Amino acid sequence: NTEAQRRLHPDLIGKSAQGAIDVAMACRALGWKVNGAGGDGGSVTILSATRETTHAFEDRVARLDERYRVLPIRVSTVGLEVRGAL
Repeated sequence: NTEAQRRLHPDLIGKSAQGAIDVAMACRALGWKVNGAGGDGGSVTILSATRETTHAFEDRVARLDERYRVLPIRVSTVGLEVRGAL
């Protein structure tokens, strides 16, 4: 999808997003997707297969820009769960 966005218009993949993608590629991530409208805002989702890949990415992306944040999200194997009292 990211490459399809880039073909629509190169500015849809901002420099910040491309920097995160470059780090993901170097860390051997499985894939990535630029979320939102692209350009200089939005977020990038990175998919990794191992904890080592995840840790390597987190360490390296933190050095790109102090404003970057890695959100620890995992793909659920059981679907939606509601935890705690409602």
